[in-house]
Order: sequence, then structure tokens, then C-alpha cells
Amino acid sequence: MASAYGPCPICGAAPAEIREATRLGRPECRACAALLPPPAPGDGGEIGSAVHASELSKKEVYVRGLDLIESRAPRGRILDVGAGHGVFLTTAAARGWRAVGAEPDPRAAGNARAAGLDVRTSMLAALEESPGSFSAATLWDSLDMLDDPLTGLLRVKELLEEGGVVLIRVRNAPAHRAVWRTIGSLGGLASPVVHRFGLGRRSLSILLARAGLEALSIRNSPLTRGDPYQGSVGWRLGAVASLKCLVACLADAVARVTGGACLVGPSLWVLARKPSRPIALHVITRLDPGGSAESTLDQMRRWSDPGLRYVVASGGDKTPEGVIRVPHLRRELSPRADARALCELRRLIRDVRPAVVHTHSSKAGVLGRLAVALNRRAGAPDPAVVHTAHGHVFYGYSGPVASWLYRSIEVLCASWTDRFVALTEGEREETISYGVGARDRWRVVPSGTSVPEDPGAFADAGREIRGRLKLHGVVFGGALRLERVKGPDVWMEASALAARRASTPLCFIALGFGPLRASLVQSARRFGVLDLWRFPGQTEDVLSHLAAMDVYVQPSRNEGMGRALVQAQSMELPVVASRVCGIPSVVRDGETALLVPPEDPDALAEAMIRLADDEALRRTLGAAGRRWVLSKDETGHPRFSPEAASARLADVYRELVARDGGAR
Repeated sequence: MASAYGPCPICGAAPAEIREATRLGRPECRACAALLPPPAPGDGGEIGSAVHASELSKKEVYVRGLDLIESRAPRGRILDVGAGHGVFLTTAAARGWRAVGAEPDPRAAGNARAAGLDVRTSMLAALEESPGSFSAATLWDSLDMLDDPLTGLLRVKELLEEGGVVLIRVRNAPAHRAVWRTIGSLGGLASPVVHRFGLGRRSLSILLARAGLEALSIRNSPLTRGDPYQGSVGWRLGAVASLKCLVACLADAVARVTGGACLVGPSLWVLARKPSRPIALHVITRLDPGGSAESTLDQMRRWSDPGLRYVVASGGDKTPEGVIRVPHLRRELSPRADARALCELRRLIRDVRPAVVHTHSSKAGVLGRLAVALNRRAGAPDPAVVHTAHGHVFYGYSGPVASWLYRSIEVLCASWTDRFVALTEGEREETISYGVGARDRWRVVPSGTSVPEDPGAFADAGREIRGRLKLHGVVFGGALRLERVKGPDVWMEASALAARRASTPLCFIALGFGPLRASLVQSARRFGVLDLWRFPGQTEDVLSHLAAMDVYVQPSRNEGMGRALVQAQSMELPVVASRVCGIPSVVRDGETALLVPPEDPDALAEAMIRLADDEALRRTLGAAGRRWVLSKDETGHPRFSPEAASARLADVYRELVARDGGAR
């Protein structure tokens, strides 16, 4: 019989490919196997009215769906198409998403708005949002309810930002059809559960390709519990839940045996992505206060290179907006969590398909580079690999055995690394001397650090802090983690020596937290200088606290760069610091700073005394420090600025992408 249908709305096949499925009462496309609605006019609705009980039964599925989305996309704005009464939106908002829903049913949309949710009573096509407004979108059992699924997906793609992901849950029409045919032949006891369209793996793949979306995965969906439509209670609820568990286990087993080729679950999960420019994926363990995290985030927010996207993935339970979450990537050593983090990174790299993977610091550097190496062996896309250690850990952090182990690991990982990025020339030279990477694979990119336009703008805030903390005399301060590598114990001993010898009253302030805080207080009491020390803790207003200081102190045992050194010089503060690793590249000894040997309290005390007793020298060094920080490098930007760092980093990426397209 000739079909009364036009071209297939799913795959575009000619009308001749559409036949009436007499047993199912629905037209079927031979080309994509989709079940189509009858050729009669539709009811005018885009999505059927949501069933609130059905939404509530899916809460566990919603949570798992958000886990999947957050492992592929940065947290930001999310659109739920067919939002119903807003149960998913509530779940997403509780996770830190800025959630928006589109729901044409006025009753359901009104209930969601009454709960304080942003739900528009609107068809998807009429949704008033700018292109690229969302980092993710979801269609929970709604794609197959649209009048035109292709037009709907094209609109979703338009609303997504570059690289944004869409998670779709639909009924698995081929599986329902097979069940209906089997049971129907035994007595006609069932009918196929099909919405306006009946879609399966094949038709979904074609639909995504026509919409210009990259399919990341199509797999069996987790099942809801119980029978939400009948409101089952008691033994009926338990029986339905047990049956669903059995079906889910069977479907997963079939998928595993067939390598995902055969999906027999009653519903499917589809994860797809909007294509984007080549991606530089940055992998970092943590984004808490600290130089590496601040630099990585600052560059993400300021990145403007038109040829490459800058995407950050980080561990922890909470990640800032715009960052992809890798749940098990932690700073602490944990074999079980580290193994899971490695699997998460391998999957993330396969799905995001970056041109460059840029790892930061030790833990993320090892796991991220190992993930690329393992994917490479498995035949997955092979990105170029860049690593920034943010200062090596070959001395100052641990004992000789641990330091030897760190060096050995870095030498091994060097074979998986295309480019190394050092923050300073000093860090580069020291790391190369330990056998890590050939010189031609090293580049220097300072950590981009924002500095104030006018240090005088913080004068009032500085005076307020001096008064509040009862700072007096010449104030020596530092912003540093209170742990051994930063040398606060050396500074404490030097402060006692300087306080006794200087002709001017002294005071000391250490900004930051760390494991040595309690012992530092005990040492200050033992040295008799507790009344001269202040430990105000971590602060986001570092510049105002720098304005309360007269001299900046950095007594590190090891320091890759030290962003606070740049900020201190920009605030016209003279610097006293250790002559280690990258510090001599950030300050100019004798011109902007006085450098002393590490772990030498006497030398540190003498330098502090010299500056305490010579105000003219403090002013000379401070003025020279600001001129040095603001001087421009070959990029045409101030040498330590975020703009200079971004320009240098973009050059590294372009070099690698031009070499082989980001793949070997």
C-alpha cells in the first residue's frame, strides 16, 4: 500500500520508504526503523501534560543524569525541555545549576513557578533565550513527544554553548515492539508503549547526525522504581520494583555481552554534544585558594583566543561554575579513588576529544597523562599533552626517599608529554637538571597575575587593617600556606633575631592557613615574640593586607614562581625572599628585593634588619619593583599579566595543533 506520509521526519527518507505497520497500527520508516505518528493532523501540543507522580519516581534517575552531565560539561545554566512540575529543575538547582524549564502545559508550569522555579509556559521554538545561553539541556521522555523532533533538536543545539551537552531519555521503541509482539502472540495482553514517535538506537543516531550533534553515548537508561502511574503501594510496589530490577540487570548483561551493540532496556539514555572549536582541556586536582588554581581559573575567565576553547576539569564535591567535575580526583593519595579518577579522566578525554590535554601539578599531572597514554593504547583520539608542574617537588617538600620517588615518576611521565610549561626560567633549568624532559620541549609561561592600577587606592583599607590588627612599627608580612615548604618556621626564628637587633620596632603578619599554624604560635611564645605576630588566616582581599605591610617576606624552601611576589612588587613593597628555584626570575636581587640563602635564619634576619632601619632603601626597592612588574615582554603585555600568560600559552597550543592537529 502506498504511504500517505511525506518524507520521514526522522531520517528524511523518501515516502516510498514508509510503510503502514499493520500489526502496530503505526507507520514505520524502513530506513531508520522509527515508528511515526499517523498522517492525520496532530493535537497542536508540543509535549503532553506531565504526570507529577511520574516525575517524582524519576528523582534517582535525575541525580544519575546530572552526574553524567557534570562529568562532561561545566556547571552553568541548564535547560529542561518538558519541565513538567519542576522536579528535575529542583534537583539541578540543589546541585548548583541555574535551571530553566520550558513546559507548554500551563497547569504544570504554574505549579513549578509556585515552587520558585524559572519555568516558561512556552513551546521550545518560542522560548525567548539567546543562542549559546546554556551549557547543558535535558529532554526527559519528551523528544518523542515533539511534533518535529529534528526541529526541536536543532533549536536545542542553537541554545547550547560550544561544547554544551544534551541528555535525552526516550522510550526504546524496538524493545517495546518486540515485547508486544511476543506477548501479543500469547494472547494479546499488551500494547506497545510508544509516544508520538517510536525511536530506537538507529533512528536516534540518524536524528542526532541530522541535527549536527555529536553522539557521545547511547545506552540503556536506569529505570525508575515502582509503578508511578498506578500509585502502587505495598506488595504491588515491591513486585514492580523487583521486576524492573530484573529487567535492568538483563538489559545491562545483554549490552555488556554485545559491547553495547544490542540495547533491550525499556528506555534509552542519549548523551550528545554541540561541536566546538578545538579544545584545550585543563586537568587540575583542586581549585581551592592557591597559585595554580587561581592562575588556571583566571586564564579560563579571560581566555579570548578565537582558535581554541579553554575548558577546565577539576576534582572535589563542588566545582566553580564553568568547570567540569571529576568526582574522585583528589589531592590526597588514595589507591581506590585514584583508580576511579583515572577511569573518569579516560572517559572524559574520549568524550570531550580535546586537541590538547594540559595537566597541572603532581597528582593531576600523573593521572591525566596516564589517562591519555592508556587511551592511546586503546586506539582512542590522541591529543597533544602539556604539563605545568607549578614548581617542582624535588626538594623542600619531603624527605630524600619521597623526593627520589617524585623525580622517578616525573621522568616516567615525561615520555608521555609533548610540552612542559615552567612558570619561570629558574624552575625550567632546575627541572631539566633532574632529567625531566629535553630542553626543546620546555616553554616558559609565568602564572598570569592581576595587579592594581593604583596602589594608593588601597591606602585607607591598609590603615584600617593596621589599626584592627594592632600592627605597629615596620610591618613584615607574607601571604603563604603555613607548611614546611614555604619556610614559615625559618621566618619565625629569624623574626626573633631581628626583633632583638633592629633599632626600629617590628611586627609580623602571616596570611594563610596550614598544618604549621599551631606550632608557629608555640614557637613565637618560646622565642618571646608572640605579641609581635599576627595570624589572621586566609583572605580574599590580599591587596588591602599588602597595603598594611612595609616589607614582603617569602622564606620558601622551594618556590616555582610565587604570584604573591608579583602582587607585592606591584604594591611598591620591597621583598625579602629565599634564593630558590623560580624566585630569582620574579624579583631582581638588589634592585627590587634582597635575596638570601634558604633555611638561613641569620641571613633572613640581617636582610629584614637592613630594610627595617633604612626607609629610603625600602622606597627605592618598592618603586623599582612596580616598574619591573609593569614592564612589557615580547608579547607586548606586562610580563606577569594574565594577557601575557594567555598569549604565550596560546602560542604553545597553536604550535602543537599546527604540528599534527592535536593528534599523533
